Amino acid sequence: MTELNEMDQFYAKFKRGEFDQRSFEGMVFTAILRRSRYYGILERNREDVSDFVSWAYPRLSRSLKRYVPVPGVTLDAYLHMIIRLMYREYKSKLNNHTAIEQAFWTDTARDTQICQEHSEMNSECAVEFFKNVTISPRQMLMILLKSYYAISDTMINHFAQFSKLKKETIIAMIDELRKLRSHHDFEFHKLSESCQTQFYRCLSYEARLAGTEKGSFNHSRLEKLIGKGRRRLVRMRKRLSSMRIEASNKEVASVLGISKGTVDSTMFRIKQKVRCMPLNAFQAQQDRFQTTMIGRQQA
Repeated sequence: MTELNEMDQFYAKFKRGEFDQRSFEGMVFTAILRRSRYYGILERNREDVSDFVSWAYPRLSRSLKRYVPVPGVTLDAYLHMIIRLMYREYKSKLNNHTAIEQAFWTDTARDTQICQEHSEMNSECAVEFFKNVTISPRQMLMILLKSYYAISDTMINHFAQFSKLKKETIIAMIDELRKLRSHHDFEFHKLSESCQTQFYRCLSYEARLAGTEKGSFNHSRLEKLIGKGRRRLVRMRKRLSSMRIEASNKEVASVLGISKGTVDSTMFRIKQKVRCMPLNAFQAQQDRFQTTMIGRQQA
């Protein structure tokens, strides 16, 4: 059996009934793994070659079942053409997924750091902030409910001490508000995830564009896709920014069992107090916090 007509030898034995379809496919795939570079599979290690063959297995299997001998065209040449085309598609998808994955983890790490810094700053600075504002526990409760989506356990504990309310009562109010806004929150998070997906899709187009020849058909097609994808992303972000993430005064009033007008007037008075308050003490607290955070990072 020569190396060049090995596949045709397998096919001849299969047609003579010496082994079944499954055995025939197994022998073909073993030969592909052994002669991967001959078929254009330019992977550095055997595990990567196995990953590609596993990905291509269903289509290769269908191709073998549909193969019909043609004079002048061997099974080896037939498989050689199919494997090269599938390998190009496989590498394109792999590069695409890699670009998206890197962008995702970079953004996740950055967002996680920002959220951690903000949460620490809020827990340390919020108490100082409200010390400088003449604000009642009732007014602070309304602020807490308005910002229910960003309230941590630490903040609830601070507020429970400040207002003399039970922690369980505060949590029950926040849970009731979440139920009222469940539909709005679902729509907001759904659109937010769509924005992220569209952002990563644009990044993948840019990564693929960098690997194409300028002036080619693929280069022009990807440029159009990038332009279209960015315009869609701008529209989605504009729509997302217009969505309300905080609770409305009507929803806060429903949870507290009071009229909407009472919440409206209370929130107006709170805004007036915050605008008129001296921010020197609060600013000094923020500066001390930022100095501490810089020292931690340098250490």
